[in-house]
Amino acid sequence: AAMMADRALESNTADRSRRAFTIFELQAVITLLTVLLTLLVPSMIGAREAARRAYCASNQKMLLLQAHVYGIEYKGAWPRGRTSLELWPFWRLAKPSF
Repeated sequence: AAMMADRALESNTADRSRRAFTIFELQAVITLLTVLLTLLVPSMIGAREAARRAYCASNQKMLLLQAHVYGIEYKGAWPRGRTSLELWPFWRLAKPSF
């Protein structure tokens, strides 16, 4: 009877270990995920910064291209600088149309 009880206990323990993760397995998975996220977050921040730089470079390129086209239209003259938003010609045209 004792032998059968031991087999039943071993069988029951084996069934449980197949169905559930142990605390050590869960801890290993959590540790692995933490390490991967620690490595991934700085690269995401770097990608965001690279996108910001590309956006800024694109804006600068567009401004220089617009100044170049202005120069072609006005015989080589560059647009005059403005000191106030009220003096900017397009500012007055951009009124809300309520």
